[in-house]
Amino acid sequence: PFRRSKTLSNPAARPSLSSHTQIQLKFIDSSDEDNAPKLILSPEEDDAIRSVAKTLSSDDAYGAGWFDRPEAWAAAKQDFPVLQQYEDADLRDAYLKQKPKILEIFTDTPLGPFLLINLIAKFSGFTW
Repeated sequence: PFRRSKTLSNPAARPSLSSHTQIQLKFIDSSDEDNAPKLILSPEEDDAIRSVAKTLSSDDAYGAGWFDRPEAWAAAKQDFPVLQQYEDADLRDAYLKQKPKILEIFTDTPLGPFLLINLIAKFSGFTW
């Protein structure tokens, strides 16, 4: 026969929710105009920012928070003259609000190899 645990059936033994830290969630409305980047970039400028992100995020001198460092944007503007006309804050905003391309999702995340391996297994007749 099934027996209930005494700690779960006894209300006094249950932990109180008021003793735990509360978590607040903030939902962002995607239709909000504040979410749109201030800059509308040309395809050439968009590709330049994507290249800058790949280069500087892996550079030991700048690291993961490269987009908050003025010297990183100075190096980016030196390497990509098409970005020189913009302020650092505007470029940072455009980078942070940039949507990924579908090809980047498959090549830069584990999703691509995962799908490829599963498709090969499915069409080769492999069974677990």
